[in-house]
Amino acid sequence: MRSLSLRAIGLAFVALLATHVAAQNSLTCDDADCTQTFTLEAGWNAIWLEVDPVNDDPDAVFAGLPLDSVWMWNPRFSPVDYIADPDEEKLANRGFLGYFPPTRPENILSRLFAVRGGQAFLLRLTQPATLTAQGLAVARPIRWSSDSFNLVGAPVDSGQLTIPEFFSASAAHDGQLAYRLRSDGTWIEDVGISGLERGEAFWIFTDGGSDYQGPLDLGLPRSGVVDFGRAVPSRAIEIGLLDEPARTVEVRALGDGVAALAFRQRDRNDATRSWIDLPTSLTVPTDLTGSDEEPPPPAPFVAIEPGGSFDLDLGLRRAGMSSALAGHLEFRDGQGVRRFVPVRGDTPVADRAGLWVGIVALNRVSHIEGTPGRACSGADPMQPPQPCAVDGDCTEPQTCSEFLPPPEPTCVCGPADEDGFCPLCAAAFTFPVLMHVSATDVLLLEEVYQVCEPLADEPRACAEDVLLTDPDAAANGNYLGVINRGDVLVPQRWSTAAFDLPDLPGLPSGSISLGSATDFGIPTKSQIGMLSIAADAATHPYRHAYHPDHDGVLPAGCAIDSPPCSGPQCQCFAETWDISRNINIKWGSDDSSRTLDSNERVIGTWRETVGGMRSVSRDGTSVPIVMQGTIELSRVSRAATITRAVPINGGTP
Repeated sequence: MRSLSLRAIGLAFVALLATHVAAQNSLTCDDADCTQTFTLEAGWNAIWLEVDPVNDDPDAVFAGLPLDSVWMWNPRFSPVDYIADPDEEKLANRGFLGYFPPTRPENILSRLFAVRGGQAFLLRLTQPATLTAQGLAVARPIRWSSDSFNLVGAPVDSGQLTIPEFFSASAAHDGQLAYRLRSDGTWIEDVGISGLERGEAFWIFTDGGSDYQGPLDLGLPRSGVVDFGRAVPSRAIEIGLLDEPARTVEVRALGDGVAALAFRQRDRNDATRSWIDLPTSLTVPTDLTGSDEEPPPPAPFVAIEPGGSFDLDLGLRRAGMSSALAGHLEFRDGQGVRRFVPVRGDTPVADRAGLWVGIVALNRVSHIEGTPGRACSGADPMQPPQPCAVDGDCTEPQTCSEFLPPPEPTCVCGPADEDGFCPLCAAAFTFPVLMHVSATDVLLLEEVYQVCEPLADEPRACAEDVLLTDPDAAANGNYLGVINRGDVLVPQRWSTAAFDLPDLPGLPSGSISLGSATDFGIPTKSQIGMLSIAADAATHPYRHAYHPDHDGVLPAGCAIDSPPCSGPQCQCFAETWDISRNINIKWGSDDSSRTLDSNERVIGTWRETVGGMRSVSRDGTSVPIVMQGTIELSRVSRAATITRAVPINGGTP
């Protein structure tokens, strides 16, 4: 039940409350830590601590204060009817945790051993003083005791909002009794005449359950910290407005390393989302979208409607970080609410060892019939692109009689770019790719099995990952699987059909080297590799037993070593050639606005030159095809080596 006996007392002090000037408190977060300052009066003071002190020992937090005692409200024991004048004996019997300075003999009775943020404290001083606390801002949600008075504070700019205004959007608090501490040490009912002070603690009754945190609602982790850790590339914060009027929300980034933060914005024109560096101040609208005519602006001004919300996606660009991210985000709604949220993130680690699995998406390919920069299209739109005459400037219609049989259509220079890529390609072609990074080199793999070494004392528990390229070794019973299939642990098989890789001396079967591990995933660095498929190999894509052009049987009178010839009458030319695949991976992204990086994810540009797949003329000359796209890999195992098979029953490996 409510403390109704105090209502009459509170109404008697309404006039006095209106003339009472609250202490000037402040909270600033200009660096990795926040500083909260309280101007305290002689006698009782009610404060709401919003930082976790760097040193939470009460002796350190309250050092130098002319202190009689400190009492922390403990909601687990606080009674619903206690709103009376502060008194040390009553506080001790009502579940408050007390602290007495070393100068008082009661010091041995202290039960408050750590000072944490997000808590209300009652301090009794012998004379006026200033308390300063420094540490990480607290954004953990208030845990309300239902059907009870709660001693809490509000994240407001001093004097901007009254208690009724702050709680008007909460069904559990709107119109409920609230009490504020007067300068003479007595509690008086608040009727909404004067605004709240930042860091001021007050009593308010909670009717039923509640999760209300204020008219500016932020969807945060339970810890109250936006933490990217070592590997998380992005986090989302839901920003909601619970009361009138519609308004924008300003977000400011404060502290060390915040320059590495980015936010994601949707471009209305192409329905893609771009990662844009977070400015010093960002105004969050209902929907961060670009205009229909122009590229998306960094901060559109569109109000969030009452009851509406918006997900602010934040990302961390680790590649350019020289130190860990340690800062705060400040949220203002323009109506007096101001909240601080800690944001943290680790720098990239040098260790990239392990198995990386991902996708290559090819979205650019050179004209298979042309040479770089010289492709043209036939007059008939159904004709495939043909090479322009080499003596033309590719600006006027050219004659293609050298390449096309009669009739001779006129062709003009086509849309290939300076690299010979066709910009009119259809959807990207994708294929899986596997790489293993050891302490020294990077391997491109065709197939690998992920298992684990069992613990000696617990045979069904994994000690560490093991990577094998031999399927028999993965199934020989010496290892545990890592995939649960019908209550049976089986190996995880990673494979790709995009490569036919050889068995080379000194390397695991089905692998080739892509260079040094020190370059892996580092922007502007490259991995380079080459593989080949012999013209008579069984896996050659142009070896088809039932196709006359690719069955390996030459026309009568021709031989593989026949002299080359040209012209439409020539019939002696090779059906297949040795295929070469030259791979060049450049880490980083040409379009960094659409990507993020992390310790467990790398991105880059994949460029591959394929020789032996197409002939332009009948003299047997093979023109290479150049393909380009993106590569994105994620680490699935930290095993730094690919292990040899463990011998079965003690046999020879």
